[in-house]
Amino acid sequence: MDRRLRHETLSDHDELHSIREEIAVARMILEERLNSIKTDADLISACGPLNTLLLTIEKLTSSCLKLDKSVGNLLAKPVLLKMASDLVAIILEELVDIPGHEAIIDKISARIIETMSTIEGGE
Repeated sequence: MDRRLRHETLSDHDELHSIREEIAVARMILEERLNSIKTDADLISACGPLNTLLLTIEKLTSSCLKLDKSVGNLLAKPVLLKMASDLVAIILEELVDIPGHEAIIDKISARIIETMSTIEGGE
């Protein structure tokens, strides 16, 4: 499989943090190393490097989770904003024939923004 395609598969599809890319690269290296094992002797000689790679992935994953928790980004902010914008656009399309729909959309948008700021810790 093409390494670039594999990298995209292993990493998130939203805007990536550098640490997520590092996790994807570490997983790719681990996968390649595992795929290169053909014999029991290969497996025995690979145990040390495999263990190191697994520890690296575990540390990177733990760091990523801590970072996400510390900044309140368990769902990436750009993804959340895009989702809210898309929802408002859908509601607008459905309400377009109702008189005064602009005021309704403004209220909905304001409530979504208010809810997002509450979830994000009041930013």
